[in-house]
Amino acid sequence: MCAFTHLCCQVGVAIDVCLTRLCCQVGVAIDVCLVLGPLKRCLQETIDYTRDRKAFGRSVLNNQVVHYRLAELETELEALRAMIYKTISEE
Repeated sequence: MCAFTHLCCQVGVAIDVCLTRLCCQVGVAIDVCLVLGPLKRCLQETIDYTRDRKAFGRSVLNNQVVHYRLAELETELEALRAMIYKTISEE
């Protein structure tokens, strides 16, 4: 498994865990908030890595599958952020 795939899997799993914990218990919203920063940083570092990494003379980020997966992870992260804000505002 390449470093990019491994990192994307880790970010995706972390987001899924956070979403599951948030849905199961409203009280863990603060715990999940503490994870948002590191998740965002990890995703940004992955984007930077794929932008710099070259394969077949092109940036890996230009690969449609890679770009789609990173966009999907960014969307999940923003959905998590929105759910946290909504949960906190309802309390």
